[in-house]
Amino acid sequence: MDFVGSVNLVLALFDESIRQFRRGRIWLLLLGYFFLLWLVLQVHYRFYSPTLFSLIEIWIRQFDSSQATAFTHYPDHLVQLPYFFGWARTLLSIPFEGGVLAIVSVLFYRSYLGRGFDGVASAKQFLSVWLQVTVAWAVLNGLLLIVSDWLPKVFEAGLKEAALRALVFRYMFQPFLYLLIYSLFFFTIPYIAINRSSAFRGIGESVRIFWRNPITCYFLGAAVFVPAVIVTVATHNAGALIERFGPEAAYWVLVIGLGIGLVTNFFWTAVATRFLIDLE
Repeated sequence: MDFVGSVNLVLALFDESIRQFRRGRIWLLLLGYFFLLWLVLQVHYRFYSPTLFSLIEIWIRQFDSSQATAFTHYPDHLVQLPYFFGWARTLLSIPFEGGVLAIVSVLFYRSYLGRGFDGVASAKQFLSVWLQVTVAWAVLNGLLLIVSDWLPKVFEAGLKEAALRALVFRYMFQPFLYLLIYSLFFFTIPYIAINRSSAFRGIGESVRIFWRNPITCYFLGAAVFVPAVIVTVATHNAGALIERFGPEAAYWVLVIGLGIGLVTNFFWTAVATRFLIDLE
């Protein structure tokens, strides 16, 4: 598909998705997961509470001791907040977020086909694919962690030698890789949920769709995930945020990121499910 055709298709898919805004059950599921993540963020943000400190101390001691010590001192606490919350969110998302998106995909699928809500059928479909969705979600997050944590360590020496090279890596190369991974996995979770397939078949089908429609898929990935990638890049520079906007800036960027993730998950599953239906 050419450039203009890809743009038109992306716009049409988003138009279809916006028409699904009134689906209360879908928003309820997404808001429930948003609230869970917000609670985890609050536990990290207000770790000094007597009821929370012991729990947080056990958690942060699993990491580098110098980072753990810094986390318990203000304002270093806020510099380290994105790091520790990011790990907690990743570990929490593997068993839960993929499952939530799978249920939402099934609900969108039934809505697009005019089948109405069937709680029993949706629950059975979710239970039959939960493990596969969890595996696929773990693979996706593993690749994202490689880009965010492993690659900077690999190129650390070269990046320190040239400030311009470091800026290009951080603000161009890494975001490009994030969007590429999201584009490759764009259809994985909905495909597994709708077709009750294995994790690796879902990944393979999503990659196959990308291979046949690279421009369209990258546009879809960019349209859905650019705000999330911007937040990711910002939180990896918490020190600069705090220096420019004050100590609380890192916390509020994380809160904004959770809100963006809520909307992102809605459009991701809505657009991907609609595209898969059109392929049937």
